[in-house]
Amino acid sequence: VLVCCVRNTGRPIAEDDLPRIFDRGFSTKHGAGRGRGLSLVRESVERMDGDITVASDEQTCFTILFPLAQSESPAA
Repeated sequence: VLVCCVRNTGRPIAEDDLPRIFDRGFSTKHGAGRGRGLSLVRESVERMDGDITVASDEQTCFTILFPLAQSESPAA
């Protein structure tokens, strides 16, 4: 498994918003955003059989897991 962690040092995501941040159309930018970014990221990750999670307390951390391809070894 390949693990990629992305952190920020800005303000954390509100606990009430966490369950919805990957929903298409959800935005915390109060009209300034269209709420597409994180939903597109999740869709892209899932298309590659990956998984994305988020934790947000003092800072926000997105963790993306990608399975590694299994190579077939030649028959002996």
